[in-house]
Amino acid sequence: MGNSCVGKTSIVNRFVGDKFDHTHKATIAADFQTKHLNLHGNDIRLQIWDLVGMDTNFAAINRSFCRNASGALLVSDITDMCSLEDAGRWKEQVDQVVAMHGEPIPMVLAVNKVDLVLDKESKGECEKYQQMEFLQQFAIQHGFIGVFRVSAKENIDVANVFSMLTKEMLIKELREMEN
Repeated sequence: MGNSCVGKTSIVNRFVGDKFDHTHKATIAADFQTKHLNLHGNDIRLQIWDLVGMDTNFAAINRSFCRNASGALLVSDITDMCSLEDAGRWKEQVDQVVAMHGEPIPMVLAVNKVDLVLDKESKGECEKYQQMEFLQQFAIQHGFIGVFRVSAKENIDVANVFSMLTKEMLIKELREMEN
């Protein structure tokens, strides 16, 4: 989930099919893809829902698709501070609507398009909100289980985002099975 044009579909496409499309095609309502993983000897089938930008008039539709979610990836654009602030608000809304065994679902923040600021960063010219230290504090403040600066285009940390989220979803599920 996240605002329009932050790269949600690109992240999903990179993770599921290891591909990147340079053209932008807006998602209509929702789309989903499946990815099979083997995590610590466990065969896992992820259903990954790619939702319409939450800053659109269709944002209300997302409640229907989020209802039975076990985890969420909130995406923002590293070049757009507003998309980061909105991700914090979307996290709060999801926490109110979706719960897994009475608790908020695990959510990871993926700050996409890091490839656009790497040159600036090497020269010490990044904005404060683009720096990892700021993003880590933001994630803690808003209750995300983790934050990654990613690039769907350059395939930077995309798999790690999904790996962390999947592990946390499994841990939560296993704890509930033990109770």
